[in-house]
Amino acid sequence: MNKNSTWNFNGNYQNLAGTTVAVGSGKIDIYFGPNPTIQYHISQGANGNSPTRSAGTHSGAGSSLQGLIAATTKKGNGLAVPLADAINYLIRNGQYAAWLKAYNLANESVPTSLVNPPGLPITNS
Repeated sequence: MNKNSTWNFNGNYQNLAGTTVAVGSGKIDIYFGPNPTIQYHISQGANGNSPTRSAGTHSGAGSSLQGLIAATTKKGNGLAVPLADAINYLIRNGQYAAWLKAYNLANESVPTSLVNPPGLPITNS
């Protein structure tokens, strides 16, 4: 890092667009955020003048737990099951994997879409 660099926890910029511009322009050297957001930014700037890279990932659920990705709907609107069925169709036909691969997010995949899955354990033991 140069002497004028800052570490950004997205507190100095009002939105993600400002943060990614600051990273790309060299105003800041590092950004911590959700892996899908970072991987998308990397994929979009890969052929640009100032490509970025991920320094690594860390699971907020702990090293031996897999967090679940969630989509929500208003309770009782009848969309939860059809949405899960649509996602499962995309998983079965390979489109889900293709989309994740296109944005370097294969490590974010889930094997199936579940409605109201059980929660994570409280401890990581």
